[in-house]
Amino acid sequence: MLSQRLWEHERTIEAGEGGTVISDRLAWEPRLPLPGGLLVPLIGAVFRHRHRQLQRHFGGAPLPR
Repeated sequence: MLSQRLWEHERTIEAGEGGTVISDRLAWEPRLPLPGGLLVPLIGAVFRHRHRQLQRHFGGAPLPR
């Protein structure tokens, strides 16, 4: 992401009980001095949306939280 000074994204895909489990690991450093309290929910929402899109495309059920 160009809005971040540092952006590391690692996605793992593993066989799980009854399907596949997708996990994301993120590390970032914003270019602008924004408080993490603003970015964490925003980035979390983006990835939750992306996981729903992947689930819709490939099928399956969400993991219980």
